[in-house]
Amino acid sequence: MIKRIINTAILLSLLISSAYCQESATIDSDSACTVYADFVFKDSSSSESDYTYFFQAAYYQPAVGETISYVWGFPDGSSAFDSIALHTFVEEGVYEVSLSLTDDTGCADSIRRKIPVSRELMPPNVFTPNGDGLNDYFEVSTQGDHLYNLRIFTRTGTQVHVSQSSRIVWDGRTLGGSEVPEGIYYYLIESSDTPVETEVSGFIHLYR
Repeated sequence: MIKRIINTAILLSLLISSAYCQESATIDSDSACTVYADFVFKDSSSSESDYTYFFQAAYYQPAVGETISYVWGFPDGSSAFDSIALHTFVEEGVYEVSLSLTDDTGCADSIRRKIPVSRELMPPNVFTPNGDGLNDYFEVSTQGDHLYNLRIFTRTGTQVHVSQSSRIVWDGRTLGGSEVPEGIYYYLIESSDTPVETEVSGFIHLYR
């Protein structure tokens, strides 16, 4: 959900729908006010247990000589007062973050956005299930808190493996226990159990 509030006159309500989500925006706008609050963000975590995100005010370029004050609001009650900010969340989830801008004439704009905080999955692209104890599994690190569906396909689209578990792992065998031949396989990892719906796919090279 995105909520925008600009002090003064015209009220606009937007409803944006998609197959995956619904966002609403409320804008109260004055044509004489040009300050525009918005921001971008990215995961800046340094470890599996770290949920630090980087935030930056975006899209509005102050005029030469114009002074802008920034106020960030985070769900734990903390604030930041620059055009950029770092914030560490306690755990995965969806959190509301706000940004308010005010120029030196008193013109102000603010935005509140729901931020999905979750650990990105990082599947490997090669594994060697030859029994030597090194890289024998296609395995994706997770926190172990959510269920994931893993499906493996040949390049021609034949499914050779399917599983549902908090661990994402494949040993290079079919469900019947037969070793699959060397080659390139396609994986699809999905979960609706995570705070933000997960879908990750790609190719894995299997060597023996």
